[in-house]
Amino acid sequence: MSKSDSNIRNRIEITDPPDVMLKRIKEAVTDMTSAVTYDPEQRPGVSNLILMHSLCTDKSCESICNEHRHLDTGQYKLVVAEAVIEYFKPIQAEFQRLISEPMHIIHIFEKGAEIASEIAQQTMKEVKTLVGLSHLGKL
Repeated sequence: MSKSDSNIRNRIEITDPPDVMLKRIKEAVTDMTSAVTYDPEQRPGVSNLILMHSLCTDKSCESICNEHRHLDTGQYKLVVAEAVIEYFKPIQAEFQRLISEPMHIIHIFEKGAEIASEIAQQTMKEVKTLVGLSHLGKL
């Protein structure tokens, strides 16, 4: 799975619904060895799944391998999918809330623009002072 790959089927997007996430993880390329082991050099596909699982659960890759040593990679993909789906649930809920309130987003942008403008004005004042142009006022 790669976010830089032009094929959308090779990545999971934050806004993907759970069934799409499950499908993409189930279709993830692994190898002919069925054990769940972390070896990025020899088993990059399975190692990528383990790393995603680790990032979504804050468990170490070693503990994940130990915990799931009884599963084959096909079964393990379902475990990874569940972890990824659960991890993104609150993010997706917040995303849905925000896009359903466009005026809230506009307010955030306006507030950000105000803050940026204040910072820029202070920076320009400092620059004018440093280059000796502070006596000229607004430029």
